[in-house]
Amino acid sequence: MRKFKDSTGYEWDINLPFGEIVRVKRESGGEFDLLAPMNDKESKLAEILDSNLEKFYELLCYLVTPQFGKLDCTDVAKFTACEFGQRVASDVLIDAQKQFFLEWSDFFRFANRPEIAAVVEALAKVRAKAVETVSQRIREDRILPGIADRMVPKFNEVLTKSFKGLEDSLESILTLTPGETSTAAPKGCD
Repeated sequence: MRKFKDSTGYEWDINLPFGEIVRVKRESGGEFDLLAPMNDKESKLAEILDSNLEKFYELLCYLVTPQFGKLDCTDVAKFTACEFGQRVASDVLIDAQKQFFLEWSDFFRFANRPEIAAVVEALAKVRAKAVETVSQRIREDRILPGIADRMVPKFNEVLTKSFKGLEDSLESILTLTPGETSTAAPKGCD
């Protein structure tokens, strides 16, 4: 069993016994079939849960909802998924995602399905490496700190041209008043 802490410090369990996997699949209407992380060619669940934080959050709510009754708060009956969502800051969600993938791969490893565990672990490792690489590149890159200052003159140039074109169009429209007809031939028809 893996755990993560929300922004209040409360510790939540991520536990995937077989019955929990079946419950999540049933309650989600089959959307989260954790027994089939890579079966669907168009929407591979493992890839979706790895790359789409909104979908992962939905799954996380299914996983932790039974734990709402264990909360030490004044009115547990009124604690909702919305209140849980308020406790899930971005760093909490990322940690929960990491813990979920570790627990998910453990499930397959213990079920003697190392090939599926390897796929789930590989996704988690690739995501972690990508985040590390991008973070390092951002820290080391010399272009990013001054990029906004370099973009402002170009944006001003483009906006000036656009506004001038808009002004010219408006001017040509307003030169003809209602009831007037143009006596000038259109450009290119001389």
